[in-house]
Amino acid sequence: MYFILMNTLNIPKVFSLETFAQVYTSHAFEAASKGVSLTNFDDEIRKKTSSDLNLPIDFIIQIHHPFHWIFFRDEGHPFDLVNPANCHEVLRVQSKKQYIPKEIEDYTKRILIDYGLYLNSKIERIIT
Repeated sequence: MYFILMNTLNIPKVFSLETFAQVYTSHAFEAASKGVSLTNFDDEIRKKTSSDLNLPIDFIIQIHHPFHWIFFRDEGHPFDLVNPANCHEVLRVQSKKQYIPKEIEDYTKRILIDYGLYLNSKIERIIT
């Protein structure tokens, strides 16, 4: 089911999109700096964010798309998808460079500015 009720997901009554964005983005930059596979990238970010914020992974899955638009598609995106050189290798996520905390914070702000309305609307539909 695409929309799940708040009580089904056990989302804390106090939810901060800003805090979520900071934590999710921080974990994404950490994972990308290691050059992990795309599957591990997603899994690692979701599990760590879920653990840090006591949020269900199903909820994170439903609202993560704008983050990945910034990370991989929008102009100035910080990560690349690296195609495997050999058939037995997998698609990997790699940072374009080593990012300093201020740059990571700027990406968090950009997500909130560019996609905050979308995310708030999406969250509202999920929890009501």
